[in-house]
Amino acid sequence: MIKTLNIFIIFLFIASSNAFSGVLIKSLYSEKSSKIIESIETRDVRFLNKNWKVFTDEESKTEINIPAVFEGVSALNFETSFNVSDKDTKHYSLFFEGISYSADITVNNSLIYKKSAGGIPFEVELPSDILREGENTLKLKIYSGLDSKTSIPVKQQFLTPRSYSGIVRNVYLTAKPKDFLKEIEFKTNFAQTEISVDVAATISISRISSSNYRLELDFTPARNPNGAEKFSFALPPLKSGENKNSFNIKLKNPAVWSPDNPDYYVITASLFINDSLTDRTLTNFSIADLKTDASGIFLNGNRFTIRGATYYFNEGEYDNATAQEIINEQLIRIKNAGFNSVRFARQYPNPYAVALCRTVGLLPLIEMPLNSVPEEIFTDDEYRMRYKSVLGEMIRSYSVYSNIFIAGFGGSFLPNAERTKNFLDEVASYIKQKGYVTYASFAGIPDIFSGNLDLYGIELYSYPIEKIEATLDELKHPYFISEATYPDYYGNVSGYLVNNSTQAQAYYFDKFLDFTLKRDIGFVVNTVFNFRSAHSSFYGGYSDDYYTRIALFNRPDATNSLSYRVIESRLKNLSNVTIPIGASVSENKPIFILISLALSILMAFVINWRKKFKEDCSRALFRSYNFFADLRDHRILSGIHTYLLLFIEVGSMSLLFTILLYYLRTNILFEKLLVDIGSNRLIDLISYLAWNPEQGLIWLYLFFLVKMVFLSIVLKLFSLPLKNKIDFQTLFYGIVWSFLPFTIVLPVELVLYKILAMDTINLAAIAVLLILCVWILLRILKAVYVLLEVHPLKVYFYGFVSVIAAASVLIIYLQITNSTIDYFINTLKEYETLLH
Repeated sequence: MIKTLNIFIIFLFIASSNAFSGVLIKSLYSEKSSKIIESIETRDVRFLNKNWKVFTDEESKTEINIPAVFEGVSALNFETSFNVSDKDTKHYSLFFEGISYSADITVNNSLIYKKSAGGIPFEVELPSDILREGENTLKLKIYSGLDSKTSIPVKQQFLTPRSYSGIVRNVYLTAKPKDFLKEIEFKTNFAQTEISVDVAATISISRISSSNYRLELDFTPARNPNGAEKFSFALPPLKSGENKNSFNIKLKNPAVWSPDNPDYYVITASLFINDSLTDRTLTNFSIADLKTDASGIFLNGNRFTIRGATYYFNEGEYDNATAQEIINEQLIRIKNAGFNSVRFARQYPNPYAVALCRTVGLLPLIEMPLNSVPEEIFTDDEYRMRYKSVLGEMIRSYSVYSNIFIAGFGGSFLPNAERTKNFLDEVASYIKQKGYVTYASFAGIPDIFSGNLDLYGIELYSYPIEKIEATLDELKHPYFISEATYPDYYGNVSGYLVNNSTQAQAYYFDKFLDFTLKRDIGFVVNTVFNFRSAHSSFYGGYSDDYYTRIALFNRPDATNSLSYRVIESRLKNLSNVTIPIGASVSENKPIFILISLALSILMAFVINWRKKFKEDCSRALFRSYNFFADLRDHRILSGIHTYLLLFIEVGSMSLLFTILLYYLRTNILFEKLLVDIGSNRLIDLISYLAWNPEQGLIWLYLFFLVKMVFLSIVLKLFSLPLKNKIDFQTLFYGIVWSFLPFTIVLPVELVLYKILAMDTINLAAIAVLLILCVWILLRILKAVYVLLEVHPLKVYFYGFVSVIAAASVLIIYLQITNSTIDYFINTLKEYETLLH
């Protein structure tokens, strides 16, 4: 009851996203959390997770341990202290596994770093001149807001995991020697007869000296520690500052990584000065050769076909130790199903998940979290520079955890747009210089191709792939199905003839894999494990806890899935899994027919019960001017008749819009248009009404009832300055009888859902609805000028001007704040090509 009351209040008053009565803060701290970077002989790595204070600029400080997330405020301060005892002999830095979304970082009241796209792990070096011996103060001001033009990801998000603001992962303080190995990069060279590794070492030296420098590298295969190979290099004289040195290493029997044999090296790099160990680092490195040509992808010289699944994870819902356990379990289950790849889309992945891909044998597809962005944004020079900067940072950061991956630029790009093609051409050229295979995911089949993009992803939303067989055969560029989605709304039923059931989902993927495996087409299933969405979805399925219904496992605690077993049997060539056929079931709700029939019978009864009511209805409908004039002059009009009419009208209106919303409850276009507005609260409300028609009828009934009263109050206020005084009851009766045409559509509502479900005359139905709404507006304006005795032209002029002005103000506001018109246009273009 409390939930529905809150929904009704939101329905009447859509609150501002910045309004809050208090800040909600949740700690995700765990003593069992493991480090991504560990201490070694020369480096001390300390957690900075305990004893933080959080506060707004106006409120007092509260103690908390991190990671921690918050809601209810656009910015929050996190503050802690750390001790330094040897700043003259050590080089200090801070390492953040992830924050959300952006932050200003200060140490001892000095701003040292401004960070956006904080979901990417990053390191901040601490200048020695701002550090103090003893206690130092670290402060982060975390900003939670996304916008529609500059942030990556953008504010408008479709089927995107819910994100939380705050310090979402671990924070470390690292102490290194003053002379240290700042960066070591490894690159594999595959020749016809041998495999070698290029090493680029960047060494930071604090001062000039005549010392002898030596670099030692120990390559130890993770699966064969006894097969370690050691290399030693004398370094030339080093100068103060950064020194770059390059080497080439030839391994005798290199352990080559592949999904079938996920072996890799643990490389120990040691810097010696005058034969004394100065610094040491540990790096995991996979030797593999990933390339593409016109025929597809090749891994280590062999053709490689992507057989992957998307992976989403709700950062901010689990403590870090539990999060790592869940990620480990889920990625292993993905691997055990027979997948060889995993696509990290719509969010910056947890570095632990990327690192785990190396060990379990999954090729990561790491993607910029960009989805359904208007072309206009791509023409902005500043945005393109920011995008490339974040893209470069993402690749540098995640290459530490898995040096073999495919780099993605985002999803739901327009497949036939020249400006989109130019943008992708530019960023692909930028990344190809770094040697990575690239891809982008499109809302449809591309027909404009970039010269630099290696792979083209095609998104399917419940669309049978066999329908585009001929088109796929004609594609001359390497492609894969980057996103195959089929929701499961209804769970286990009689069989797959019930659309969007568990059996129907299993049947869809069975046919999908039969097609793709026979033709050796790469694919990504969307998705194996469920996640909480940023809002209550329409196409993704509604739930009170925001979980979507597109996954093979629709609940976090689910252990059995028919779709999972079907996919596993296909990928591993096991015996076929039986999928029952069942019988199709109508989705029409009996309550629609019952209420429409009841209101129609009531209307017919009332009309035939009193001749006067029948005459009033006839005059109000066909001679409305005379009717409103009689109402103004207080001619006899039964209040009982008016309130009976009010009951029927409001019932008809609420039923009409409930049927429309119920029909649109799975519509991608409708959801994307609502997403474009930029209000998750509005989407939550409308999704609730659409997926819960019984409750929706009640709340819509109350809404339209309040709307009539509110409209009467507004007209009463406008009538106060006029000479002709009219009482509130007369105005209210005028409004009620203005809505009389809604009683005409009652018989249509008996079969309206079936008409809409046929999907043949829907445009005509929408046109009729718009005509009905315009007719009602004209009747209201006629009631106003007759009841208030105002010149008709003035009423029509000011009435239409008011409506247009209100709509214009709303549109301008949405465009300024959320670029809604640009997103609307992009959504309509996207829907024309989307395979759904």
